[in-house]
Amino acid sequence: MGKKNNKRQLHFSPWLFIVIIFILFLISGVFLFNSFLRNSSLFMVREINVLNQGGLKPNLEYLKGRNIFSLNLKEITEDIKGNFFSVEDVRISRFLPGRLIIQIRERQPIAVVVLGSKINPKHFFVDKGGMLLDIKDSDMKGKIFISGLSDRLTNPRAGKVYYDQLFLYSLDLIKSMGNFSDLKPYNIKRININDSLNLSFFIEPVILTNGADLVRSNVIEAIMPMKDLSAKIKILTKLLNALSDNISNIEYVDLRFDKPVVKQRI
Repeated sequence: MGKKNNKRQLHFSPWLFIVIIFILFLISGVFLFNSFLRNSSLFMVREINVLNQGGLKPNLEYLKGRNIFSLNLKEITEDIKGNFFSVEDVRISRFLPGRLIIQIRERQPIAVVVLGSKINPKHFFVDKGGMLLDIKDSDMKGKIFISGLSDRLTNPRAGKVYYDQLFLYSLDLIKSMGNFSDLKPYNIKRININDSLNLSFFIEPVILTNGADLVRSNVIEAIMPMKDLSAKIKILTKLLNALSDNISNIEYVDLRFDKPVVKQRI
């Protein structure tokens, strides 16, 4: 008897062939279209608009003439941040055919840090994250001053970030005070780090007279421990509200004890 032929014959559906051809055609089309976008002179960068309220305008002319689709926006963003430490955030948007809009947000100072010696003090702005920024003497008017950290913030320079616990605590104090609406009539003038356990800060009450005039009252010192910041500020808020009619006679409020101590001026 002859041997049976067990080989199976493969049959291709014509529809499968059509689908394969279509997929290959689609991939080729996408590749060609992408190549067109990245190489066409139609999409060359011709206009760059930098939007920044802080005034910093980095030189980005080197981007002109380059294809807008070939730009690595993340790389450009990191380059700007790397060259300008005062920049906190960068957002870049493409507008076809060849326009870039670059939005820059600079770090905002919330206080002035006083470092160095009394004979040769060094002043720096500091932002909410603890980065030191360059400062001009004319810019210090009306700012909150932080002192008592010279031994802790060593080798200070603009662009350096410090994570010292006492330093960050003083920044948290400034931010927390701004979150209490009842404390808006009280301006922090300065913060002094007395030691590793306590700090004192000086607030200036603003008294409304005749519904319009602003009269500065005497500065009040508040002393508090380096813990339970939010709870201590709530206690301070209640005290100031209760003493509002006699606020100009208050010399200091001590919050280091279970029962706050209030000293009046003599």
